[in-house]
Amino acid sequence: MQIIRCIASKPGLFDNKIIDVGERITVIYGRNNSGKSFLARAIVDLTTGRLLDRDRVKENGWKNFYLDILFSGPSGKFRYVCNGEKTLSIKRCYDDSEDEIALFDLSSGETKDLVSGLLEKKESESLGSFYEKVGSGTYMNTSFLPSPMDIVREGRLDHEVFKRIFVFDNSNFYLLYGELHRNYGNGNAGLVREEIGRKVEQCRELDKQAKIIDIQSSKYEKLAKEKETIRADLDKLKVESIELMRKRDLLALILEKLNAKKEIEKKLDVINGDLGDEKNKEEEFSGLKKRMEQMFPRFIHFSELQKQNLKKIQELYRELRDVKEESEKFMSVVKQRGRILKNSVLAVNIASLVAIVFIMLNVIITLPRAEKLHVVYGILGLVGLSLAGLLGYSLYTARSKVIAWHVNRQREMEGMIQKLLVENNIDDTEYKIETVYEFLLQYFSEYTDYTEMQLEVLKLGSQLRGDDAVAEMKSDLKSAKADIRRLDSEIEADIYSLNMQKELPLDADVINGYLADFNTEYEKRMKELGRQENILNQLEVETAGSGCDNSGLQNILDQKGRLEEELRELTLHANTMKYILDLMNDSVIRREKRQMERLIAGTAAVFHSLTSNQYITDIGEGYIRDLLEGNISGEENTTVVHLLLLSIKIAVTDFLIDLNIPLPLIIDEPFQFMDDRRIQKLKTLLDDVAASRQVIIFTHNNNFKDWGSFIEL
Repeated sequence: MQIIRCIASKPGLFDNKIIDVGERITVIYGRNNSGKSFLARAIVDLTTGRLLDRDRVKENGWKNFYLDILFSGPSGKFRYVCNGEKTLSIKRCYDDSEDEIALFDLSSGETKDLVSGLLEKKESESLGSFYEKVGSGTYMNTSFLPSPMDIVREGRLDHEVFKRIFVFDNSNFYLLYGELHRNYGNGNAGLVREEIGRKVEQCRELDKQAKIIDIQSSKYEKLAKEKETIRADLDKLKVESIELMRKRDLLALILEKLNAKKEIEKKLDVINGDLGDEKNKEEEFSGLKKRMEQMFPRFIHFSELQKQNLKKIQELYRELRDVKEESEKFMSVVKQRGRILKNSVLAVNIASLVAIVFIMLNVIITLPRAEKLHVVYGILGLVGLSLAGLLGYSLYTARSKVIAWHVNRQREMEGMIQKLLVENNIDDTEYKIETVYEFLLQYFSEYTDYTEMQLEVLKLGSQLRGDDAVAEMKSDLKSAKADIRRLDSEIEADIYSLNMQKELPLDADVINGYLADFNTEYEKRMKELGRQENILNQLEVETAGSGCDNSGLQNILDQKGRLEEELRELTLHANTMKYILDLMNDSVIRREKRQMERLIAGTAAVFHSLTSNQYITDIGEGYIRDLLEGNISGEENTTVVHLLLLSIKIAVTDFLIDLNIPLPLIIDEPFQFMDDRRIQKLKTLLDDVAASRQVIIFTHNNNFKDWGSFIEL
């Protein structure tokens, strides 16, 4: 069911307001006192037929209110037009036309039944069948949430509505159960039991007539009594055989559930082992990470810029080291050449002095005084030239561009290193540049150890399954434990149904032994049943060949025999159906319990997700169960009750989809007690719901234009 369009008109509120409702989420905005809540209830009253309850209509102020709603139902499109308190017209819409299939007069003030009114005509029979399945109670309890201010007055849920939702499905199992219950009932109730009672009374009347007529026929009376005894024994044997079959089937079911429980217990062991391994890995990961943070605190919060600076420092350090080595190598060559030149100049000077002495003393050669002076001056000139060459080489080396380039390059790189150290928060003021080199070597070594340990931490972290996987394993663990509890509860119920005198041990061998005993006992009962039927047949033959000439007695006995045969068959059939009804009743009870637990679990998941687990210790399954069963006193926290009711309306979506009745969810003022975080979570939840059913929100807040279709009243 999906609402397509709504036209509303009421003096002072709506002036032929046309509302085109979206297929998914529609937000209808209106200021306070603009008629939002009134319109929300009016839509529900009209589409569910609650409008025909005239007392409710008078209370809700339908006077002078015109409402026209077009919606798509299970068998086509329909249009509901209500003209105030005058008429309600229901029309079936086609592509280019529409036919009126029902018209209700509201002016008389009498309460009318929508379902019976629709079922009267063939054209509206399909719509009437839909309302038989989905009454106004179903809609109010599953698809309409009043504003928080009206929760106390209108928020109480009807448990019987949810019970019907729990047990109904598309297999018509519950319809069959209801039909059996109506015909066979419990105890002496039911149509079949009434028929059995009538036949028993007829048999008694025939007995009276037969006894009057059969006073003179003692033999026939004996045979009749013996036949009655045997028939009673036959009935007893049949009932006992059916009971043996029931117990045998229950034992087989218990054995099957025990095997299922063992498989789940194996699964529990595997999950517990995986959780233990994950915990150990997590502890190892946390310990290594903590040790890394303790050993290398300076690198933990390294920014990307600091990491890049560290790489630049390493590159500059290597380049500075190369420049220093090249400079030292060049200076070594210069110094070596200087020493050679100094030694050469010294040798020349010494030789020159010796030569001058020898010449002046005429030791080797004797020269005139003038020539001696010329030779001495020449030697002194040679000494001057050598000293000038030595001085020139010293000046050349002191002003060498190569040496100056090395010195400048070294200073430049040292400045860059010191700048990067400052950017990386490394205080080098207490170091000379030579000691900084040693400090950097130690710093780079520690950073290398840090990166290696960081790789090891990342490796351990990659082995962890993650919080989602652990949460899933815990969820599987919880689900498996719930399955075991459910199986234990069902096994306990089945054992109670067996009604055995001795306590049944939950052992497969023992249960198989009981099964064998039941099979043996069943075969004995069937043999005895055959023997008794043979005796009864012989008695029937003897009775038929009796010498009694009284035709009236024979007719009465024949009539009684037919009645008794019908009664036996009817009783056997009733007992069999009663047994089947008991099994179906157990199934219905179990299904209702499972569905209730499913809805409670779904509601709790939605509620705790919506409230970020704020009430996880206060709001449990018992509280939600009381709310679903209508057990609220009115003194509860309005905010909590409103959020729980909202969670129930969301969680029940899956049940409505299972029944193929995706009713539109109409919510009045859901944001009143919500902060931004809850509102965002509600949007996520409603987006999921809108994939299956239409969502219509009435609010006085205009900040939700991006939720879907947005309409302003």
